[in-house]
Amino acid sequence: MTALHSALLLSGYVLTIIGLNLICYLISSFYQKKFGEASPRLGFMSAGALSVLLAVALWIPLGSASTTELVQVALLWSSGVLSAVNSVQLYYTMKRVRK
Repeated sequence: MTALHSALLLSGYVLTIIGLNLICYLISSFYQKKFGEASPRLGFMSAGALSVLLAVALWIPLGSASTTELVQVALLWSSGVLSAVNSVQLYYTMKRVRK
């Protein structure tokens, strides 16, 4: 697999993650509007913004190859962790019984 194929495959993954964060953000916004309780919307926006930065970093070199890879891995991990933590928070928000 060439570097171009790897970058395209990773870009598709990043776009999918951005879409999933958007869906979770919309669900969280619905819960906040419908039930008037706090839900983790800022985290989904932050994870989406980090994913967009990752998509940009995949195509624009940031100096040496090791620096570029380090930035890409840091963005990938931070976006993933933010998304996972906020998804768990949203799950527990949705799980609570409402009357």
